[in-house]
Amino acid sequence: MPTLWQILTKTVPEEEKVVPVEDQHYNPLKAHIGNRVKIDTLECEELDFNIRSLQDSRRDIGGEIFRHADYVLIAKPFDGEDVKKKLRLVPLEDTDGEMTHSAVLLNLLDEFEYHKEFYEGLDFEQNQGEFQEGSFLGECTGHDHLHRPLHFTHGP
Repeated sequence: MPTLWQILTKTVPEEEKVVPVEDQHYNPLKAHIGNRVKIDTLECEELDFNIRSLQDSRRDIGGEIFRHADYVLIAKPFDGEDVKKKLRLVPLEDTDGEMTHSAVLLNLLDEFEYHKEFYEGLDFEQNQGEFQEGSFLGECTGHDHLHRPLHFTHGP
């Protein structure tokens, strides 16, 4: 760990240099944790978001690498609960212009603890990608609105 004097005089030995978290991940915005982010949509125009964390994902599918960066955002309005969003940036294959990434704003709709029956219900072989009306899905999560058919497109 470098001393304060080494940091101030910029004489930190290479092996002791600390790499910021933002530089350890795929970070196309070159943003830092705590940076302010303004989202210009009707729903979010009054909110000031800060970057809470950075997550990157890298998938190797058939020898081709797919990656994206997720910026976890949080806004703390004066008159309500915290608003959480996730900004996902996915690199475009054809960058013939200024646009280099597609941006997707994600919302957390629901979350619940691990539930074995729910996990087993996601098995494509068992349900062919469809949950029927009144299925176990709502029972697992405690949300009645999930008692409707859900269709999945994954599987063979």
